[in-house]
Amino acid sequence: MGASQMVSSEAEGAAHEAVITPDEKPLMMDQLRDDDAGPVELYNRFFVGEAGLWSWLRYDLIQAVSRGRTGAAGYWLRRKLYGRLLNRAGANLKWGVAVSLRHPGKMSLGDRTAIDDNVLLCARGADPEGFSIGADVLVGRFCVVQVKRGTLDIGDHCVIGTHSQIVGTGGVEFGRDVMTGPQCYFGGSRHGIERSGTPMMDQPTVTRGPIVIGDDVWLGVGVRVMDGVRIGTGAVIGAGAVVTRDIPPFAIAQGIPARPVGLRS
Repeated sequence: MGASQMVSSEAEGAAHEAVITPDEKPLMMDQLRDDDAGPVELYNRFFVGEAGLWSWLRYDLIQAVSRGRTGAAGYWLRRKLYGRLLNRAGANLKWGVAVSLRHPGKMSLGDRTAIDDNVLLCARGADPEGFSIGADVLVGRFCVVQVKRGTLDIGDHCVIGTHSQIVGTGGVEFGRDVMTGPQCYFGGSRHGIERSGTPMMDQPTVTRGPIVIGDDVWLGVGVRVMDGVRIGTGAVIGAGAVVTRDIPPFAIAQGIPARPVGLRS
């Protein structure tokens, strides 16, 4: 298949994408301004994800004892304690310094996965048990992995480059063996922009649906992947590309917006 045929296929894929307009979206700031809730309840809503005094104490104690502790002692404490906050914790998880967890009870992490220093994992808007990272995954330093709505599923043996952001509003799915360069971004949704007297942040959010990345995909430094996009198995996305439409399997794509320019031989 030539490059022109791939462009045509890409356009056809985009034409069949579903448009998802949520009837409601979580307005965390409204919840935090709830005058009827006490400080523990508000704290649990934002950070812990579970109600009750014991949930708050367990979360805070584990964070206080191990989160910022450097050296071998801190590494050992996080290996022993952080998994207790998760829905499912695989064997031999590796936690860097200053890893932040939001609503960890929805998270499942696979065996031998490593979360490097200063990473934020946030499942606040995820479905119950809707935040999953597979086995043998590396999430690089200063990454943000956040689900505002729907689910996140990162397959086994993936590498997420440092300073990257994954922000799920309509679902995010990575296959196996996906690798990204530094400073990549996956996400996107659209606030309403009508001049109706309602601030844009309070207008409905529109998403074109999930991001789906196939197996064995390589994304270069600074790639942006918008919502509703599917990148086929074995594709390569050049540095700095902005992917707004589907990319076929084994295609090499680059540019703004990203277009297939060839196939892997």
